[in-house]
Amino acid sequence: MRKLTERQFAARTATLLAVLAALAAVRLGAQAAPPTPAKAAAPVSAPVTAPTAAPAPMPAWPVNEAPALAVVEWDSHGLRISAKNASLRQILTEVSSRTGATLEGMGADERVFGEYGPAPAKEVLAQLLHGSAYNVMLIGDQGQGTPRQIVLSTPSASNPTQGQHTAQPVQNNAAADDDPEPVVDDTPVQQPPPMPRPPMNPGSQPGQPGQPGQPLPPGQTPPPQ
Repeated sequence: MRKLTERQFAARTATLLAVLAALAAVRLGAQAAPPTPAKAAAPVSAPVTAPTAAPAPMPAWPVNEAPALAVVEWDSHGLRISAKNASLRQILTEVSSRTGATLEGMGADERVFGEYGPAPAKEVLAQLLHGSAYNVMLIGDQGQGTPRQIVLSTPSASNPTQGQHTAQPVQNNAAADDDPEPVVDDTPVQQPPPMPRPPMNPGSQPGQPGQPGQPLPPGQTPPPQ
C-alpha cells in the first residue's frame, strides 16, 4: 500500500467528519420534531332504536288494588261482616272456619263493600251474596240460623238445560196421504130460462080451467072464443 500524503489524509478526514456531522444533525432533527398526531378513529354510530312507549297506568279502580282484609265476627249476637274492598273468597273462607259450615262451589273472586249484621248467619249470607254472580244454597241448620253447608253455583251451572231448544214432534202424514182428497167441481150450473107466461084476459081469475095457458080436465073441450 502506498502511503497517503498529509493533504490527502486531511481531506479524507474532513469528509468523514462532515458525513458524521450530517448524520448527527439528521438524528437531532428527527428527535426534536413534534410527533405527528394520529388520526382519531371515526366514532361508530350506535343503531337508532325507536323509543318504547311507556305502559299506560292502570286506572285507579278498587278492583285493580290489593284487596283489604274484611272483619268477620261470629258470637252470641250472630254473624257480622265489615268489608271495604275485601275479597269474597276471604270472607266466605273465614265464615266457614268460624261457623263450621262447609263451603262448596267457590269460583271467581269478587270484591265486597258494606256492613252486614249482626244477625243470624243465614240472613247475613243471603244479604252478602245478593246481587253477586253466584246462586247460593244454605243447607241444614246447626242452630241459631247457622247452616251446615254453603253451596255456590253460577246461573249457567244451575240451569244446564237453559238455552237448549225442545225438539217438536213431527206429525206423520202417511195415513192422511192414503185417503184421496174429495174433488170439488167448480163449474157453475146453468139454470134453464124462465118460461113465458101467456097474457090474461080481464076478469079472468088465474087458475080457472079453460083459460089460455091453463090445462083442461080430461073429457072437456075449450069454450068457443
